[in-house]
Amino acid sequence: MVTVWGRTSSSNTQKVLWVLRELGKEFTLVAASARLGAASEFLESGPVFGVVDTDEYAAMNPHRLIPTLKDSSRAGEDPVVVFESTSIVRYLATAHGPHLYGGTAAGMARASM
Repeated sequence: MVTVWGRTSSSNTQKVLWVLRELGKEFTLVAASARLGAASEFLESGPVFGVVDTDEYAAMNPHRLIPTLKDSSRAGEDPVVVFESTSIVRYLATAHGPHLYGGTAAGMARASM
């Protein structure tokens, strides 16, 4: 099971979701946002996400930003929690899709630029 906390209007969350879809990984998206919390100046109406202001979220991501990913899909391994979108993308490629970067250190370096 892979869970992503974020919002689909966030470009940082979008790149994580894109990689998950490229990998064909099933995932759950939990609507979460710092900018669209209850006191957001961007909200006139519509959904309030919040979530990032909770102690549970801060335990996963002390920066309280989105996105955050929790990967419980690797049999026999403890769940992995990763935050910061580029770190999440690198983790997903390394753990689930080395074909995305050619499976080499040089390929990862080129893909990371």
